[in-house]
Amino acid sequence: MRVSTGMIFDAGVSSINRQTASLLHVQQQVAAGRRILRPSDDPVAAARALEVTQASDLVTQFKQNQDNASAALGLEETQLTSAIDVLARVQELAVLGGTTSLSATARRGIATELRSRFDELLGVANSTDANGQSAFSGFMGATTPFGGSVDSILAGNEIAYMGDDGQRKLQVSPNRFIEVSDSGNDVFKRIRNGNGYFVADYAAGNTGTGIVSSGSVTNPATWNAATTKNVAIRFTVTGAVTT
Repeated sequence: MRVSTGMIFDAGVSSINRQTASLLHVQQQVAAGRRILRPSDDPVAAARALEVTQASDLVTQFKQNQDNASAALGLEETQLTSAIDVLARVQELAVLGGTTSLSATARRGIATELRSRFDELLGVANSTDANGQSAFSGFMGATTPFGGSVDSILAGNEIAYMGDDGQRKLQVSPNRFIEVSDSGNDVFKRIRNGNGYFVADYAAGNTGTGIVSSGSVTNPATWNAATTKNVAIRFTVTGAVTT
C-alpha cells in the first residue's frame, strides 16, 4: 500500500479531531459533575443510576406524604380539641341555666351564647385544610359535610351529613398506609354508648351505693360472635347477716 503525504495529513487531522472530541466530552463531564452524560456512555451503569434515582424519588415522595399526613392529623387533632372546648362550655351553660335565681335577661344571654357555640361547633365540623379539603367528610373532600342551623333543630330537623364513611389514606412507606381523615358520621353523629360494645347500668329499683364502671371487652372477636349479648350480673346474700 502506498502511503502518501495526503494520507499522513488526513490521519493527523483525524487524531486531532478525536482528541478534541474526547477533551470536549471530559469538559462536559466536569461541568455536569457526572461521568455518564448519556446512556450510550455506559449502558449498565446508566441503568443502575436510573434505579438509584427512582429509589431516591420514591423516598422523597414518602417523606412528603409523611409530612402531609402529620399536617392533616395535626389539623384534625386541633379541631377535635376545639370541639371538646365548645362542648365543655355548653355543659357549663347548661348547668348555669338550671339555676333558679337567674333572671330572664340572664337566660336570654345564655341562649344567645348557646346559639353562637352551636355555630362554632358546626364550623369545627366543617373545617378544611390548606388545600380546601374538608377534614370530616370522608372521601368527599370537596363537600361541606354538615348543614343546618339551630332553628332547623328546634323545628325537629336533624343536622344533615352530606359526606360518606370513607377514610382518606396516604402511603408513607412501601408497605404502610396511614388514615389522614375521619368520617363526620363517626366523629359527630355515631356517638357510642358505654364502652362502644355495651352499657353498664343498675336496675331501676336498686337503692344501693355501688358504682358501675363502663365495663370492658377483653376479646372483641368473641363478643361480636356471641349470639346473646344481654348479660346481667346479680348479687345475692345467702345465710344470716350480722352487724
